Amino acid sequence: MMLGELIRSMDDPETAAKAFGAIRDSDLLTRISVAAAAADMRVSEYVALSVRVFANTAADEAWITLIGKCQAHSDPGLAALVFILEAGLRAPDALAGHSSYAHRERRP
Repeated sequence: MMLGELIRSMDDPETAAKAFGAIRDSDLLTRISVAAAAADMRVSEYVALSVRVFANTAADEAWITLIGKCQAHSDPGLAALVFILEAGLRAPDALAGHSSYAHRERRP
């Protein structure tokens, strides 16, 4: 999957949930689940928002590092997602300040 396709596909909650399920790092899965719960979001919403915010705000250095991670991994799409999610966890204020986060409807 091309990087642009990955980014666009994360707007679909089912795709985001499947991608999240492909991650095998239990620590990362736990940290994302906790962050999503703290934000009162579904995990798929949190994943989608993390990808959108990265795509819209990441500095050139982050994109270069992301491309390097993808090239060095047997599953570039998964490597990209893991890198983006870890970047979001390192900068939670970037997500909190994003309009989709601040103005979204609360889940039932």
